[in-house]
Amino acid sequence: MENEEKVLTENDENTSSVSVLLEGEEKTFTPEEIAGFIEKSEKFDLIDSEYNRLKGMADKASLSVEEFLNSLENRDKENRRTILLQKCSGDEELADYILGLEEKNSSKTDAAFIEVQRYFPNIKNIDEIPSEVFKAASVKGSNLLNEYLRYLQLAKLTLKAFEKNNIEAKLASVGSQREAISQDFDPAKLQFIKGIWNK
Repeated sequence: MENEEKVLTENDENTSSVSVLLEGEEKTFTPEEIAGFIEKSEKFDLIDSEYNRLKGMADKASLSVEEFLNSLENRDKENRRTILLQKCSGDEELADYILGLEEKNSSKTDAAFIEVQRYFPNIKNIDEIPSEVFKAASVKGSNLLNEYLRYLQLAKLTLKAFEKNNIEAKLASVGSQREAISQDFDPAKLQFIKGIWNK
């Protein structure tokens, strides 16, 4: 019984902190810190193969990983600038101004896009959201998700109105054709018109 108490006491002392020889130095860690290290290690294992692939690509380009990522980022900026120049009819000042605004608002836009994606997981790319939604959000200073919901509702109402007008036009057209038929009734013509309108 006394031996069991000693073991428990030693275990309690051992769980309060752990000493480890790290880089020639003895360091003491709490169980919470050790749990954090284990979690980081598991995350590293998940991305290790991707990092090695990235490192391989950087080595082929004779660059460090950081230099390689910077070159990709710069290439993306140049591609975006070229697209903006085309859209701005070659006005470099306007293209650079828009590019500056995009970079300034990118983190804010990313957070807003993530919120939209949470409710609409089928949207994989920010380009799938119509530009008028972004414009409305920036003009009104409102939430991107709210503007996207407004856009979807408006599209739904527009579609309903279009369908209603289409049905009314179809009925009016059939009605006028039936009136014309009633003057000189021909059963073959009636069947032909019914076939056209699936009636």
